Amino acid sequence: MTGDAPTLWAAQQRSCVRVVGADASAFLQSQLSQDLAVLHDAESCWSLVLQPEGRMGYLIRVLRLASDSWLLLGMQGCEDDLIARLKRFSIRVKVTFELEQRWHAISTSSMSLSGDFTEIPSVLCQTGGQEFLAISEPDLAGERVAYEQASAWHVLIPALDDADVVQDMVPTELGAATIARAVSFTKGCYPGQELVARLDARAALPPQPMVGVESRAPMSVGASLEVDGNDVGGVLRVAQSADGQVWRALASLKRSAVTSELTIDRAVVVTIPLT
Repeated sequence: MTGDAPTLWAAQQRSCVRVVGADASAFLQSQLSQDLAVLHDAESCWSLVLQPEGRMGYLIRVLRLASDSWLLLGMQGCEDDLIARLKRFSIRVKVTFELEQRWHAISTSSMSLSGDFTEIPSVLCQTGGQEFLAISEPDLAGERVAYEQASAWHVLIPALDDADVVQDMVPTELGAATIARAVSFTKGCYPGQELVARLDARAALPPQPMVGVESRAPMSVGASLEVDGNDVGGVLRVAQSADGQVWRALASLKRSAVTSELTIDRAVVVTIPLT
């Protein structure tokens, strides 16, 4: 997605959760896994929103608009559930939650932004790409493609995005790279912190980690990964390279099979670390 290839981009309106109020900054700092105190206006970061017992809720992007106004961008369709999770702990605090529409744009190339564009964290930066939010519909240089196509570009890296998180996962199943982006181990307490800190300190793979896999044969969502004919995992997201020669996927895999020779319908599959 770099080099002399033309810039591809996509955009779609997304619902964001806007958190507003005099206590908005302090409240979110007490609820999210990332340290928001280091952010200035128009700056953003990845973060986890965990269940109180420490299992996964959401992987989100957090954008500071002002000290009393924040935007949260997470998995499409889960905005109301995210608000419900935050409201459980919004006791005697001056904060409100509302949905706000923004254009979410994804590009294979980095570009100078002006006007109402605000850059947000993106794993595509590893390949020269970029993501941002805009109030009005963007019109960028390059070729516009379907948003669904652009939403799978991160699978080719391979890396995780907000849509790849499953409720009730153990956070460390997301992999070390995602945890490093989304978790601060030096900030104050937040719901679920104890489990994350304990698992990180153990430095051991969780029972069913997410991994990247690659094959020269086609892969499909739901396909079973096998070792010697035994089912050891499944394919969650798939993307095909631009030249059509390689398929990459995000998969959930048994810990015991991470270093094993994998197959899908007898085709060899190679494990690739998530970045």
